[in-house]
Order: sequence, then structure tokens, then C-alpha cells
Amino acid sequence: MAQYTQYSPTACPMPLKIRERAKPVPAIMGGPGAFILCFAGLAGILRVGLHAQKQGPHAQKQRFDFACICTPSGNRSGLCACPQSLRAKGVHSPAGPMLKAAFWMSGAIASFTLMAISGRAIQQELDSFELMFWRSLIGFGVVLGVVLVFRRGAVWAEIRPTSPSLHLTRNLFHFAGQNLWFYGIMVIPLAQLVALEFTMPIWVALLAPLILGEAFTLRRLGVALLGFAGIVVIAQPGAQVLSAGHLAGILCAVGFAMNVMLTKRIMRADTVLCVLFWMTVSQTLFGFVLAQWGGFGWPSAAIWPWLVIVGLTGLSAHYALSSALALVPASSVAPMEFLRLPVIALVGVWLYAEALDPLVFLGGAVILVANWINLRAGHSAPRN
Repeated sequence: MAQYTQYSPTACPMPLKIRERAKPVPAIMGGPGAFILCFAGLAGILRVGLHAQKQGPHAQKQRFDFACICTPSGNRSGLCACPQSLRAKGVHSPAGPMLKAAFWMSGAIASFTLMAISGRAIQQELDSFELMFWRSLIGFGVVLGVVLVFRRGAVWAEIRPTSPSLHLTRNLFHFAGQNLWFYGIMVIPLAQLVALEFTMPIWVALLAPLILGEAFTLRRLGVALLGFAGIVVIAQPGAQVLSAGHLAGILCAVGFAMNVMLTKRIMRADTVLCVLFWMTVSQTLFGFVLAQWGGFGWPSAAIWPWLVIVGLTGLSAHYALSSALALVPASSVAPMEFLRLPVIALVGVWLYAEALDPLVFLGGAVILVANWINLRAGHSAPRN
């Protein structure tokens, strides 16, 4: 069984097996109400399947505009429902797109928050590899069901990868980033991890010249330096001991950034369902193999509801964030997504007695400004 360093707001961190946590995670979400939001994500996935069915098996694969992915924490799956055709034609929802986007962002924030709470509860018994195995297996069941029901006449045409090696590389980075994120929520305060995760779009701006061949400009350099300044404010080197949790928060953002850029290349030819199918298949295998390292354990009955929640919130968070980005520009979604920081900070205070640190919010604000500059640069850049 893996060991973590338990974060304590009043004492120095100390090694502690998750099974021996002195303060268990409250099971406030254990009732039927906890699943309502999760099933909203399922409804979204079913909607994708219905849309694919209406298009028919010979429909052209939909392409997506990835100018909208650089929100503060980003769409960590790298998928974004922003059809280029709608952007080009200026099609908008007639009934208050901003209000609808706010509704979807509320769902995304709730999903990410539930995922963090569930992750902490699950890791009282399981390590992050075991968690990722069950999470991916549940997601695979959902995606496979959608493909079989709505694309039964053209299953292989829907899930056939154009570049298997690119899918594999993308899934390795996403798996690593997600594991680091789940590790991070156990060893540092939730607000610190989320604030560090917000640097993902900055890493995209910094690494895109290497991965996608984009030009490296002074603006990109300035954005990266400003984002790094935000990291320094949050981590407070010299004022507190830098832990593996801080490094995990930074590296998970790098992993998510690599995932986004590789997904951008994949989505030029493959569909959303294709990406989700191979992501869940490969990460189920990754999780199962790596879980053998510490000894694979079967979840207890008390953990199963949390596993279902963490499996479904991964899908619902992606769909809600994508739906918001399809309605309004990313520059409008970014400030809404930033609300995840105070929400998760209050959850940390309420459930885990974590202290509210003003410097975390200051550093998060600096990172938000860097992301906003990056977004403005993307919108002002000429499109080919």
C-alpha cells in the first residue's frame, strides 16, 4: 500500500498510511443527491451519442477549435466542444448564452470539487494507481455503452484511431498528470493544488513551439515569467518547506498541458468518442499494471460509492466545461472557472480544517492575469 505525507495545518507533515488517517473524510456526499450531478454528465455523453447517430455512419468527423481550451485549469481531457463552423458563422444561443455558460461552469466546478473529495476518501484505502484503474474502468463502461447504443452500425469507424502511437503518448501524459493530481490532494491543501494546476495554459503557451511548431514570442515568454511568479507566491519558498505535493501540482499541470497539445493534433482526424474510448481503455490497463506494484486491493463496500462518483465526475466535468466553451468565448469562461479556487478553499476549511492563506489567492490571481494575457494574444493572432 502506498504511503503519503498527510497535510496538517497545525503541525509538520508526517508520514502516514492513508488507512490510519486520524480524521476520516466526512461522508456528506454519500446519499442519492451526490449522484444527481454525476448523472448530468452521463446525460451529456448520451447527447453526444445521439448527435452522432443523427449524423449517420458516413458523416464527416467533426473538428474542434482549440483556441478555447486555455481556461485557468483548462479542460484536462483536452477535448472541447467548440465547433469551428459555429465560431466562424457566429452562431449563438438565443436565450442568454452567458447565463447558460454560468450554469454549465457551476456544474464543472461542482464536478471538480466532488472529484477532489472523492479522491481523498478513496485514498484512505487505495493508492492513486488503484484509484485510476477503477475510475478508468467505470468511464470505459460508460463510453463503450454510448458507442454500442448510438453507433452500433459503425462501431469500428467511430473508434478507429488514425494514429495509435499519438493516442498512446497522449494517454501516458494524461495518466501521469491525473495521478500526480490525486497524489497532490493528499499531501498539500486543496487550494494550493488547484492554484498550481491553473498554470496549465501557461505551460501550453511555453511548450507549444516545441510540440506544435508555433512561434515563440516575447509575449509567450512574459506570460511564462508571470505564471512562474504566481507559483513562487503560492509555494512561498523560504517561508515554508517545499514538499513533493507542490512539485506534483506543477508537474500535473505540465502533464495536462502536454495532453492538451497532443489532443489538438489527434482531434484533427478523430472524434471525441474515439479519444475517450482509447483514453479509458489504455488508462484502465496502466492503472491495473502499476497497481500491482504496491499490491492490488479490492475496495470495501464503503468506498464503492466514492469510486462511482469519481468515475462519473470525470465525464461530467469535461462535458460541462466543454458546453460552457461552446456558448461563450474562453475569455468569458476563464473568470468563471477561477471561482473553483475559492470554492475548493472553502471546502478545505469546512471538511479538512485547512487554513485560508491569502497568498494562495494572490498567486492564483497572478496566474489568472497571465492566462488572460495568453487568451488575449490567442484571440488577436491572425487565423490562417
